[in-house]
Amino acid sequence: DDHAPPDPANTPSPYYPNVRLPRLAKMEATNSSTTYTLGTGCIEDYQAERHALGANVAIGALDLFRRLAGWTTTMTRPAEMSGERINAILSEIGYPSGERNIDAGTVTVAAITLTNARPLEHLGNVVLAEQGLFFVAADGRPTFHDRWHRLKLTSRGTLGAGGSLPVARVFPTFNARGV
Repeated sequence: DDHAPPDPANTPSPYYPNVRLPRLAKMEATNSSTTYTLGTGCIEDYQAERHALGANVAIGALDLFRRLAGWTTTMTRPAEMSGERINAILSEIGYPSGERNIDAGTVTVAAITLTNARPLEHLGNVVLAEQGLFFVAADGRPTFHDRWHRLKLTSRGTLGAGGSLPVARVFPTFNARGV
């Protein structure tokens, strides 16, 4: 039935075979031609309700940290840069490579074999070794900033004569608090 709600067993559906769990979903809203991301998660379950005008589908989704915390994996990795290791962990849980924002990293992490390990714990160890940050950004993308990420940013202004932020006078202080 082409008009039935999404169902993994409904082979004639135009959505078949793409109704699989867990699947990445991004919820968006558009207002005045601008699209905003409301949230991103991995679909855990859904309830479809058929009615005369079509169907309503309620989706239950988990965020990335919940998914990482509940997953166990067995994998062997060579010595590699921290960003490469984080990408490998995200690939292991099936997170699409085009939906990530991962710095390359500055630290080479040791080769390792994980057996029934929690990816979130290992990811935390890699981030700690790098002294970086791992978070889910507002657009829903898992994001890794290596230790030098913030120093790579371009200056937003120049102080002084001829700069975008003029300075009339400088008052230096020479005490421990001002150093």
